[in-house]
Amino acid sequence: MSETQQVPKYSFYLNVVVIDTPAPALSLDSDATPVKKEPELIHDDDDDNDDDKEAEKKIKDSLAIMSPSLKLSGKAMWASLKQSSDSFGQKASAFNDNLSKKTQSFIASKTMMARASAAVKEIIPELLEDMNGIDIAITKRFQQANVFVLEVDMKGCCMIELIKKTRGEEVAHLYEQVKMGMELLGTEKAIKSFEHEFLPKARHGLMEKLSSLLLDKIKVRESDLAVECITLEDQEEARWLYTFLEFSQQMKNQKAI
Repeated sequence: MSETQQVPKYSFYLNVVVIDTPAPALSLDSDATPVKKEPELIHDDDDDNDDDKEAEKKIKDSLAIMSPSLKLSGKAMWASLKQSSDSFGQKASAFNDNLSKKTQSFIASKTMMARASAAVKEIIPELLEDMNGIDIAITKRFQQANVFVLEVDMKGCCMIELIKKTRGEEVAHLYEQVKMGMELLGTEKAIKSFEHEFLPKARHGLMEKLSSLLLDKIKVRESDLAVECITLEDQEEARWLYTFLEFSQQMKNQKAI
């Protein structure tokens, strides 16, 4: 039996944006012309079909050996494993589209920022407790305009423990079943490929989980605050933050006119 997979250390950022009551959306190129709502992009996953079918077949073979009576099919298992990575990034992408195409009143008052900051300070220890068993640190790194940035440093952990915390016991059990089935089939190369493909999904799962928990806990404390949390990996953070701060400054300048 192969050793338990370890998740290498990595870091990411939770960008907490406090939003004031939005004004009517205006084009950045016009002071009066409303912007038409952008059509929702539909992801065409035909290109992924072959890879998904191959992975689904491996999972079915493994599950058939380990647990013939398991209710969740191989297809459902693969869909479950893909869920977090398929949806990850859409929120940040949509937010960035709004920054570049629409003008809204994102300039929160100092009072609102102070309330949000105080709430997050109280919430950080709770997040660490919720993630007990995963060695992470959460540090406030930056605050300007109506955004403050939390850095999450994940110092490494067991893959199974990470899946349990972010996706639940059932998905963690299924992950173990798949790996054990592959081991019985003697498909060492397939195991390595499976672990390699699943690693970013596990990372994104933690990012989404912390973002969701953070927003829920803020809502409990400050129900009237409008807050968004944009979660980005290390290599994406700088570009997004600079773009957002530039946008916020433009909005501040417009208000001053």
